[in-house]
Order: sequence, then structure tokens, then C-alpha cells
Amino acid sequence: MNSLNIGHIFIAGIIIIQAVIIFTLLRKDKRLGLFENYREHPEGKYADLFENANDAIFVLDKKQNYIDVNQKAVELFGYSREEFLQLNVRDVIPDTQVNNSDQEFTKLFKKGKYEKFEGKQKTKDGRWLDIEVNSSAIFNDGKIVGSRDIVRDITDRKKQEKERNSLITDLKAALDEITTLRGMLQICVNCKKIRDEQGYWNRVESITQHSEAEFTHGCCPDCLKGLYPELPDEIFNEIDSKTD
Repeated sequence: MNSLNIGHIFIAGIIIIQAVIIFTLLRKDKRLGLFENYREHPEGKYADLFENANDAIFVLDKKQNYIDVNQKAVELFGYSREEFLQLNVRDVIPDTQVNNSDQEFTKLFKKGKYEKFEGKQKTKDGRWLDIEVNSSAIFNDGKIVGSRDIVRDITDRKKQEKERNSLITDLKAALDEITTLRGMLQICVNCKKIRDEQGYWNRVESITQHSEAEFTHGCCPDCLKGLYPELPDEIFNEIDSKTD
């Protein structure tokens, strides 16, 4: 009896092991079959890339009508896919941009692509986004029938550039105010020293190298004493006070 039970258990174990092996092989074959099918039908792969791209992608015909859009385009601009398919590029760009857009589309037909075109595109709620467009031609029987446009939102980048340029302008203006002397300055007729706004007399070289100021003549106390040593100090002090 015990030997019979052991035999049955042994046989059952073999059957279970075989079943596990067969099940594993079947799962592996199924995965390989799906992978091979995916490779044999690349449109599925490209459709996945199209739908899950980080940038908006538009497919246009020769008249710049929207033929297809990806999910990112829907999220970014707020129009549904069906709404986009009722629109033309001219419906969502500024009037002032139409000529430039047409020129880029003409370039597409000549060279098969255009790159890094910057402009604006309107969202469904009326906002204007700064965009960068890279476009490649779509061919059919050797003829261009439309384009595939990759559209990137660069609104934040343009805002940062504007803020940086404004900061640079402000810094330059502040630097000009610091390094440029304005107005009328006094210059000693004898030693050519210049009296600054604090009343100190400086060598002309230290002032004029960054100056746009006009000059008038005066005489510093040292030169007055050298030229007129016989005069009392009260005279020098009075003359100096009148030059303030």
C-alpha cells in the first residue's frame, strides 16, 4: 500500500512538472509571437510613438489642413481631435505670421523639410503659445502630399529669454549711471585737477576716462596758495567755499 502511494505520488509529481514546463513554453511562445507580430507590423510601433510623443505632432495636407493630431496636441492646445480636423493652420496662427508660415511651407516643398521655425499658435481658450516647429514632408509615389509637423511649446523659454534680456538692459543702465559723470565739473586752471561732487580734487585722468561731463575752470586751494602765497588763509577759505 505504501509502495503504491509512493508510486502514485511520483507519477503525479512528474505530471505536474511536465505541465509546468509546457505552460512555461506556451507563455514564452505567446510573448514571442506578440513581439514578432509587433515587428512585422511597424505601423503599430509608429502609432505608439505618435500618440505618446512629448511634443505635439500634426499631419497636414498640401493646403495646410489638419489631417491628424496626436494626444499631446489635444492636451496642449485644448481642441479635440475632431475639432482639429475641421481647422486649417491659418485658423490658429496670427495674421501677421501667415506670410512667414507660407514661406516655410514653400521651403518644405523645395527641400523636403524646414527646422526651428518660431512663431505663435492659439489655444482653444484664446491664449497664444510660443512654439518651435520642425517639419518633414510626407511623400506618396514620389510626390509631396503633405507634412508632419513636430510642434514644441517654448513659451517658458521665451519668457525666460525676455526676463534675461530685461535684466541685462537694467544692469547696463545701472553701470552707465555708476561710471559716467554728468553735468558741469570744475577744473583747476593751474594743475588741471578736477573737483568731484563730494568736493575732493582729483587728477583729471581718474575722472575723464569714464566721463561724459563738461568742464569749467576753477582753482584748487593748493594752487591758490602756490600762486598767491601772500594772501591770508581767510581768502583761500572764502574762495574755496564759493566753488561748492
